[in-house]
Amino acid sequence: MLQSDDPDELSCGLESLRYLSRIGHARASFNLAVAYLRGHGVAADAAMAAYFMLRSARQGYGGAYEPLARMIINGDLIESKGLLPQARHFVARVWYFRALCDGVARPDAAARIPYSAMYMAMGPVRYH
Repeated sequence: MLQSDDPDELSCGLESLRYLSRIGHARASFNLAVAYLRGHGVAADAAMAAYFMLRSARQGYGGAYEPLARMIINGDLIESKGLLPQARHFVARVWYFRALCDGVARPDAAARIPYSAMYMAMGPVRYH
């Protein structure tokens, strides 16, 4: 539906993706993010793209982890706009680490993650 040149069909496809995103379909949220990034059927909006990319990542879609990390570093995500650059990089590295753990990261992503971010992403470790 999103490949169509018919505006009604495109609108219907976007509404379907919005509904699916609301009920928890991570891939639908990812596709909405891409639509907002490219301005396909909607006005291009980096903040909305970042919102849906974050939703997709939180819903567990591994393909959203790396793009979300880049959006956080760029400050496209509303929640990351007020953070210092170092804090944005730290949060982004946690998403890069998740992408590595899920096996969806590019090979060079490992170089962007310091050990402190890895330990933070893993959470507390119990020694008993």
